[in-house]
Amino acid sequence: MLLVTGANGQLAGWVIANLLEMTDASNIAVCSRDAGSDRAKELAAKGVSVREGDFDRPETLAAAMEGVEKVLVIPTYAPNSVRLQQNLNALEAAKAAGVKHIVYPSFLGAGPDAMAEHSQLVHYPTEQAIQASGLTVGRDFFLAYSPEREDPGNIDYSASKIPKVVGGYDDASLAVADALYSAAVVETV
Repeated sequence: MLLVTGANGQLAGWVIANLLEMTDASNIAVCSRDAGSDRAKELAAKGVSVREGDFDRPETLAAAMEGVEKVLVIPTYAPNSVRLQQNLNALEAAKAAGVKHIVYPSFLGAGPDAMAEHSQLVHYPTEQAIQASGLTVGRDFFLAYSPEREDPGNIDYSASKIPKVVGGYDDASLAVADALYSAAVVETV
């Protein structure tokens, strides 16, 4: 089973919609801190397993990841001071649940000297934590890179209509990133 976190979010919505076209709903699980939302109820009515999972409440994540083989861990938009711990909570729960594959949409150029603060304080340490977990990049987890916002505030464009720049830590990660975003946007580059 594949679990997508952040079920009420935009990226998760695109991914879930495309997964529903590619596989039976019984193969898909989603987690949300608001499992009673209209969106969550809509997904449950389609046969998707909806689970409560809140990155700020790690105790909810163990049950959310039960029976999951693959997870797409989508970071939240919480302040940087909170996001890293949220990501670490999700990764720890995935490891404890025996999840075999993790996809994490990081940020291009994440590192200690990155220009963007969230790349330094959130994405880079998350990548390091995944690598230190004993999982192998390109086999057990895939690091995908893509800018978060292409043209914020421009009402003439939605994220699905703008070509998406994607990259990966290695060729396998790039292939996963391309497949993930190709399902949601007009073009990947």
